[in-house]
Amino acid sequence: MVEAQRLLMGQEYRTWRMDIEDYVKEIQTTGDNELLRELNTLAMRSRITRLDKLYADTLVEIGKLSKDVRAAMDKFLPSAYKDFYYHDLYDIGQKRGLIHPVSRVDAGALENVIRTPWSGKNYSARIWKNGEKLAETIQRTVTAGMHRGCSADELARYVEQRMNVGYSQAVRLVRTELNYVENRAIVDGIKESGMKYYRFVATLDRRTSATCRDHDGHIYPVDDYSPGTNAPPLHPHCRSTIVGSLKGDSKPKGERGARNADGKYIRVPASMTYEDWKTVYIDKKMTIEEWKAARSGGIIKAKKGTATTAVPSSSSPPSKQLSKAYQDLSTRAKAANIDYKPVLPLQTKLSELDIIKRISGPDQTKGSCVSLAFAFAGNVLGLDVLDFRGGTSQDFFSHNKNIKQMCNLTGVRSKVVWVKKEVAEVEKMLQGLDDMKLYYLVAGKHAAIVRRTGALLHYLELQSGSAGYPNGWHNFTAYGSVQDTLKKRFGCRKTVGGYVELIDIESLRNNPEFQDLLGYINTDANKQQKGAGGHVR
Repeated sequence: MVEAQRLLMGQEYRTWRMDIEDYVKEIQTTGDNELLRELNTLAMRSRITRLDKLYADTLVEIGKLSKDVRAAMDKFLPSAYKDFYYHDLYDIGQKRGLIHPVSRVDAGALENVIRTPWSGKNYSARIWKNGEKLAETIQRTVTAGMHRGCSADELARYVEQRMNVGYSQAVRLVRTELNYVENRAIVDGIKESGMKYYRFVATLDRRTSATCRDHDGHIYPVDDYSPGTNAPPLHPHCRSTIVGSLKGDSKPKGERGARNADGKYIRVPASMTYEDWKTVYIDKKMTIEEWKAARSGGIIKAKKGTATTAVPSSSSPPSKQLSKAYQDLSTRAKAANIDYKPVLPLQTKLSELDIIKRISGPDQTKGSCVSLAFAFAGNVLGLDVLDFRGGTSQDFFSHNKNIKQMCNLTGVRSKVVWVKKEVAEVEKMLQGLDDMKLYYLVAGKHAAIVRRTGALLHYLELQSGSAGYPNGWHNFTAYGSVQDTLKKRFGCRKTVGGYVELIDIESLRNNPEFQDLLGYINTDANKQQKGAGGHVR
């Protein structure tokens, strides 16, 4: 505003001593360079002054817009906070009762909420900052237009377009700040009710951001509430919200709103996460009945004409049916925020060769041998699972403690032994395998599917990108002798000991615990980290 007044109060025009036609005629007659310089200077000053006037007018309008927006938000946001706060406490009281009488909204606390710079600036600072950026943008736009020789009408249209952008920024600001105030009121109501946790709730439609999709359904301690990190708003125009949760692992009951593939409003189970909703209503990889059955730990049979097997659930069966190993793995996988992708039956039964072609490839991760071998086992058992996810999932399943827990799942036939000399004793274990059976072996620094066919021992390569060393079955003499292969491919040591894990793959068939844990490995085909530049690891 101060700059606008300075520009408006300054001298707008300088005195011209004659008409422009007279200047031109005199210059053509006399060739007076000083007169030409005077004409050019007067013309330039005239253009600059008109530009300054336009910029000043623009600053005045932006100042008015910023002031109006702030006044409206000063009036609206406190009212919105109170509405959300009392409404949330009412809902909680209706469902489970309140531990103690409800406190009135304190004016000082409310002012603190409204003025808190939750993303670096409070809304007032952002209003004025947006105004400054808009003014600078308009100045650059008009200046560039003047240099290009644009007409007054064209420049006016440029300014109008930028002012429309300013309105859009104001709308974005109001929506984002309202989301912040709404969720801050809700979490304060949750605290007031005595609950210790809150659940992140994203909108179930196609417009939801990837960030909010990842947070949907996650439960966080109230004391860790942090807007922009683990609570809404996570981004401008954020539509996510939160609800109270009694425990850190409780499942919500009832229903929540959503949109189907046609954009129509529907009601879905409240325990359905964004990925569950997408699987059922958008990708249509399973029906809602199949999803509910999986949630209850039931066995879902494949549709007619497909392989028959159990389908893993995105939540565990009743705890009395679960092994401690499964409960520990599932709890820690969730705590590590590993994305869960439900594993469904293969639509058609695949041959072993088809499975190898489907899941293998040059490994671009840090080394996915452990999880990749589990994915192969799943496919052999009729499950549609891919790997090469990398990241947290790969790190989790590569940890020896977790491999041991996989060996301890309900019904799994396995061996977990400490050997004093890895090379010699692993070779002895291989010689003792049942003929023609598939086993999952972890030894040294590698994991692979292995088998014995008569006197021959084979291991399955799934990570190669070399034509000279293709993916598929290889004789254990590929590197010279069995012991050479154990040293060079598996990283086993000749004189040093270590743990060796061996699992009978057939014992994993129809095992709900194994099938459920595969959901933390399963990966979309277009997200697999395999291909050019990858190699065995």
